[in-house]
Amino acid sequence: MIWWNIMSRSKCDKAINHISTLHKQIRSRSRVAISLIAVTISLIAVIHIGSGLLVPMKARLVVLAAAVAAAALLVSLDPRSDDVPVLEIWERDVELITVDAGGAVGPESVAFDGDGDGPYTGVSDGRVLKWLPLERRWVEHSSAVIEPHLLAYLATMSTTAKLLALAVFAAAAILSLDSRSDVRQLEIRDGDVELIPLLDGAAGPESIVFGDAGEGPYTSVSDGRVLKWLPPPERRWVEHSCSVPELLDSCRGSKDTKREQECGRPLGLKFNSKTGELYVADAYLGLRVVSPGENVSRPLVPKWTESPFSFSNGVEIDHETGVIYFTETSTRFQRREFLNIVITGDNTGRLLKYDPKENKVEVLVDGLCFPNGLAMSNDGSYLLLAETTTGKILRYWIKTPKASTIEEVVQLPGFPDNIKMSPRGGFWVGLHAKRGKIAEWSISYPWLRKVILKLPAQRIQRITSFLTGFGRQVIALRLSEDGKTIEAMSVHGDVRKLFKSISEVEEKNGNLWIGSVLSPFLGLYRI
Repeated sequence: MIWWNIMSRSKCDKAINHISTLHKQIRSRSRVAISLIAVTISLIAVIHIGSGLLVPMKARLVVLAAAVAAAALLVSLDPRSDDVPVLEIWERDVELITVDAGGAVGPESVAFDGDGDGPYTGVSDGRVLKWLPLERRWVEHSSAVIEPHLLAYLATMSTTAKLLALAVFAAAAILSLDSRSDVRQLEIRDGDVELIPLLDGAAGPESIVFGDAGEGPYTSVSDGRVLKWLPPPERRWVEHSCSVPELLDSCRGSKDTKREQECGRPLGLKFNSKTGELYVADAYLGLRVVSPGENVSRPLVPKWTESPFSFSNGVEIDHETGVIYFTETSTRFQRREFLNIVITGDNTGRLLKYDPKENKVEVLVDGLCFPNGLAMSNDGSYLLLAETTTGKILRYWIKTPKASTIEEVVQLPGFPDNIKMSPRGGFWVGLHAKRGKIAEWSISYPWLRKVILKLPAQRIQRITSFLTGFGRQVIALRLSEDGKTIEAMSVHGDVRKLFKSISEVEEKNGNLWIGSVLSPFLGLYRI
């Protein structure tokens, strides 16, 4: 049966080709016949006019007929009509793919990305959809829908303020679009990530680490505690440590940023593989350490030159020397005022070094704009540092002839948070958000900075979230050591709402653990 079908199809193809060839021959012969008729009419007209057999009016008509015939001759002899292939589409030749189950229409433009994925198309309800060929379905790629709470806020503004705000926001939204697609994509969709709720309703798993024996992960949360995850069969969180034990009961589960100063707010975490000690960079309480078997951190470097640290953030350790490196994000603002650091362009941040042997703190680099996460290279020759405000990854050299110098590795399209080395090579950078134009303009234009700083912090966050919500939502990047993007992690569908801001990605045993300073859960994605 299969052979017969193939032979039948072959015969049909030959028949179709034969008919097509015959059709061209007929058209060609018809043109020759028409040409002969035109020439004949022209000759008759000339003869009759020359012999005076036709009256002038009739002569004009004959000449006109001859001219029309000649024009038809020229058109029929146009060689281009044979060279242009005709693609004839019949009803059964086209597959009709419904744009969206939601009833959207109008796929006006179609495009494929640099990897050949797609197509992508814009539709009537303001979204851009992407076609998944293997799954044969559309997924939402991006949206330009304004959230209701922003519309309500705009309604309270004066007409002049509305126009100014809309102009600024529209320009920022357009300029915030990121069209780059020349990297490998890791697209996370609904159901791809396991969400692990934190203990006692806490939130903000900002940093993620594993013990030297692979136990954990451990994560720092909003109420001042460090939690430890017990894998199957238990699959639950337990308290590992806290900074202020006398306030533990009242602080437990708190998400109130106003209480962070009294409860503590651990951010960066790092284990010493030789001693088993856990180093904690607490935003308000400075650099601390938890000894094995203990459940309370003790101050290691609580202050600098008799002044408490304003905003300790990232931490890293040189396992060979025992030296601790950590960042102080700002000497002017505290963690709960982090937006002010970005908007004002504050550059009082520092990279510091603590030597336990000498019990001494040294400033390695100052004048930094929101220094954040740290990661040491595998050979210990340099540190990578995320400078959040500028969107840059910097390299501070510890060894080699470049020692004690700092250089730019890469400029990112978003605000980088923490950095973690990947076992597959390179390093992961969590992106707090896209680096929108509002932040850039507020630094460049003092008048706009003053307007923004008068808004409540929560309002600024919502506006920033709205402006950076256009286009593909990339939450993390895996970069090579020279700063080239290897992999981009993006979220699609409803999961976009869950991962609006990413603090850190920790890769372990084929799993990606995803932490967000805003979320009440830790994400687990299996590669």
